[in-house]
Amino acid sequence: QKGYVHVSLTPGVAEGPNGCGGDGECIRVHMFVTEDCKGPAVDQTAQHFGLSNAEIPIESFSAVNHKLVHGYVTVFQRYVCFDSVLMKGGPNKQVIPIVTIRSMKCTKFAQLFNNAIEFTLDTRKVYISGFLNRRGCVDLIVEQAKALNHVIQVIG
Repeated sequence: QKGYVHVSLTPGVAEGPNGCGGDGECIRVHMFVTEDCKGPAVDQTAQHFGLSNAEIPIESFSAVNHKLVHGYVTVFQRYVCFDSVLMKGGPNKQVIPIVTIRSMKCTKFAQLFNNAIEFTLDTRKVYISGFLNRRGCVDLIVEQAKALNHVIQVIG
């Protein structure tokens, strides 16, 4: 149907470059936009982060910010955004233009769990952990950066 965003959830371990990998389980969110889409779901997602309606969310990843607040990292064409599940739009909301990311370091959370990313930006660092699919998130961000002719150093 033209003009709608379709979302489907696939339980289990996803395969491929953006899959969960390992023995863990995940729920993968698949989003695609039909031709000439002007549907409200795209507008609401982009508007929630103060982005242009032309920004389309590509994939979301469950994560935890540096304050240990659970939420989702959503990768758009030109942005990486985080917002918490319980306090939508509150002080935990972050919008990072992909072209400001200089490096992404795959690191451990609490020196135990190998599921965190440290983003080095032009002016600051952002730490996000608790990823079920850290490699998929990193690969997708690098892919989007390449489309913008931007290079991000990946460490680890």
